[in-house]
Formats: sequence, structure tokens, C-alpha cells
Amino acid sequence: MTDDPHPTYRSDAGGVWSLVGLGSAAPVVHADADGVRYRTLLRRHTIPWQDVAAVRVHRTFVRSQYQEYRRVSLLLRDGRFRKLPQPCSYETTDPEFDAKVEALRALQRRHGTPEEPEHLHVSQDA
Repeated sequence: MTDDPHPTYRSDAGGVWSLVGLGSAAPVVHADADGVRYRTLLRRHTIPWQDVAAVRVHRTFVRSQYQEYRRVSLLLRDGRFRKLPQPCSYETTDPEFDAKVEALRALQRRHGTPEEPEHLHVSQDA
């Protein structure tokens, strides 16, 4: 038995979907020593930490230039990236979101080989 954290992230609407019988349709992300597993409505994905080069924050401006949508993306070693359905945030400063990102980065540092420095890397859509 290890003391590794095993974060699981669910959408806020997941509880509501469960009430109407669609709980399995809610996006769920689970990270552990083996890697990141996530499911969406139609697919399940598994990405081992050895394939992840960096954990990034993807930032997109929505509805106006003042509101942004942030979500986590994984930069893969082959140059592609995968946007995770959770965690996500509509707030510019969200300590809870930042803590979730740091938990994923800590797992990657412990079980993978990150290629980027420790600073928060943010990619942005114009």
C-alpha cells in the first residue's frame, strides 16, 4: 500500500446526470502511478506517464476577451496533445484548479520523466 495520491476529477454536472440515470456519461479523469485514464461519453483513453512530456494548462477566451476557460492538456512525446475533460475552470484565478494541476504535475514528476521546467506553462488560443 502506497501513500500516492490518486486524484479523480468529475464534472460538476456529474451528480445531476446520475440522478437522471446518465451518471456514466459524465466525464471522469483518474490519475495514478500508471498514468492518466479518462472517459467521455463515447470513448475511454489511457495515457501512461512515460508517454507524457508535460502537463499544461490550455487557456481559451470565450464570449468576450475578459472571460477565459482553462483546462488541462497533456503534451505527448510524439508532439501531439490531449485535452482532458476535467479539471476545468472559468475563473482567471482559481486556487482549487491550480491545486489539481499541481497534483497532476506531482504525479508526473514522481512516475514519469517531465521535459519541461517546474514553472506553470500556459498555452492560449487567440
